[in-house]
Amino acid sequence: MTYNAKTYKELCAVRGTELQKMADENALIDAAIKAVSTGGVTLAAAQLLVGNSVGTATAMDVTGDVTVSNAGVTAIGAKKVTAAMQAVADGKIVIGDVGGAGAAKTPSGDLSMTREGVFSITASAIEPGKIALADTHIIVGDAAGEGADVAMSGDATMARTGALTIGAKKVTPAKMALTDAHIIVGDVGGAGADVAMSGDATISNLGAVTIGAKKVLATMIALADAKVLVGDSGGAAAAQTMIGDATMANTGALTIAAKAVTPAKMAVTAGQIVVGITGGAGASVAMSGDATIAEGGALSLVAARQNGLLPATLASVAVNGGIPVMFRVTVPDSAGDIDISLPYKILVTDFWIVNGSTPAHASADTIQLKNGITAVSDAVAKTATPYALKRAATLTAPTFNLGATLRITAVKDTNIACEAYVLAIKIA
Repeated sequence: MTYNAKTYKELCAVRGTELQKMADENALIDAAIKAVSTGGVTLAAAQLLVGNSVGTATAMDVTGDVTVSNAGVTAIGAKKVTAAMQAVADGKIVIGDVGGAGAAKTPSGDLSMTREGVFSITASAIEPGKIALADTHIIVGDAAGEGADVAMSGDATMARTGALTIGAKKVTPAKMALTDAHIIVGDVGGAGADVAMSGDATISNLGAVTIGAKKVLATMIALADAKVLVGDSGGAAAAQTMIGDATMANTGALTIAAKAVTPAKMAVTAGQIVVGITGGAGASVAMSGDATIAEGGALSLVAARQNGLLPATLASVAVNGGIPVMFRVTVPDSAGDIDISLPYKILVTDFWIVNGSTPAHASADTIQLKNGITAVSDAVAKTATPYALKRAATLTAPTFNLGATLRITAVKDTNIACEAYVLAIKIA
């Protein structure tokens, strides 16, 4: 039996009250329901009754995400269950349990996951044993930013034990981190250390080694017996035997050859001579005292010696003799005294005058030698002969002490101009 529901218009055309009409319809519906039984519906295998657009049950095949067998067993199609179809709590994933059913679980352990499905590896979670890697290979990021399984090559290789071996001659200077002007020196542990060169020598950042002042000791130089180091034409030191003007022993004693030192080889200041000093060495000194010497070798007596100021002192018995002292005094044509202060003690041995060129004279024109105010000679009168020589007749108390005044007294009448000469010796 099939129940077909009336429309509103059809229901209005039926006779009776509203309640009666509703009761009648309900009875029809109940009768239709009772008429439907499991065996009373004709339906093809594996079909289901599905209401159509007008409300009528229609036999349909089950298709889409799920199918059903004639035994009533449903089967979800492969890849039919999408994420949106699943009821899973925030941050959880579906994992099969021991019974084979899916269970919502929160990822934990080595991984965690956000609601966006982004997995994060927990720190230190990936251990070497969890990585699949070829023997002696390492993981290196590639151009896409992903790790790649590669063998180490180039400047170094690596064994499966992790031991890295740098290839021969692979470490060039440019690959080394080194402080400016430093060098690498092995330390006590056998490792290289970045240090500055110091001590006897230093090094610049250009590699130039500079030996410090006074750092090269004699014991550092390999040198044959009695040889010396001499620079050669190339600027390098060469071991040579000293020859020529001097030789040298292995003790360092230098021996100058006989007559090897010529005047031209001596450094002597101009106008000086070489004189031995107290230690036995020669010294360049200027000649002084009674004489001097010029650069050309000309010897000059000092004025005092030339003038008789430094004669030898004669004893009362001078067996070797001595040089006398001569005092010359030019007497002008005027009366008066001419004084000389004596630098030492003398004994006058002679006194005379020589006339000038003018013959005019008078017997009263006289010259007399005095010791201060004390007369030593008689008054010597001029003659009429030009250039005539007149000597004193007497010399009384002719000794003059040091500092005494040797006086020439001129008395004029007509012409007294002449040259007076006093001859004496130095005495003690």
